[in-house]
Amino acid sequence: LGMAGGGAAGELLVDLSSGGFTLGGGAWAGAGTPVVWNAALPAQWSLYGASFYLQGALIDASPSADPVVGLSNGVRLVVGG
Repeated sequence: LGMAGGGAAGELLVDLSSGGFTLGGGAWAGAGTPVVWNAALPAQWSLYGASFYLQGALIDASPSADPVVGLSNGVRLVVGG
């Protein structure tokens, strides 16, 4: 699955045992209009150096959508790194 269409590069990150969470954005209005969301982290030294793994997903339920679900590549975010 990929953002560019069926068969394009992308990776599905699944770890059902991780206890992860999901952040949702608003509705996408089309090319050139990104969906912006913010996530605040508490200012705690215990988070310094912590790694978080992120992935973007786009769901398009319109009848002509290809693909219906598009995934970005995975991103590793290191706090303070």
